Amino acid sequence: MYKFQFKNRDEPFDGIEEFVDNLSRGGEIGFVYNGKKYGIIRTEAGDLCFYGYYCEESEKLFSSIEELLECQIGEKKIKDIITLIQPFFRCF
Repeated sequence: MYKFQFKNRDEPFDGIEEFVDNLSRGGEIGFVYNGKKYGIIRTEAGDLCFYGYYCEESEKLFSSIEELLECQIGEKKIKDIITLIQPFFRCF
C-alpha cells in the first residue's frame, strides 16, 4: 500500500514527504515556478536530472533525492518551494 493517495498529474504536492515519495518510486515531475518550466527525470544510470525547459545549460545531475532538494531555483531551494510549484506532469 502506498503512503500517499494518487493525484492527478497537475495537482500540487502537499509537502516534502509526498514529493520525496513520488521521486523515490521512480516518478518524474514537470512543474512551473515563477513563470518558468522545470523538469525532474531519472537518467539511465539512475541519477536525478533537474533542468529548465529550453535551457540545456541548466541541466544538473544528482545522485540522491536529498542532494536534489538542496538545488536552488533562483534564491530558493527546491525543498523550500515544493508546495508553491505548479505541477503540469507527475507520474507515480
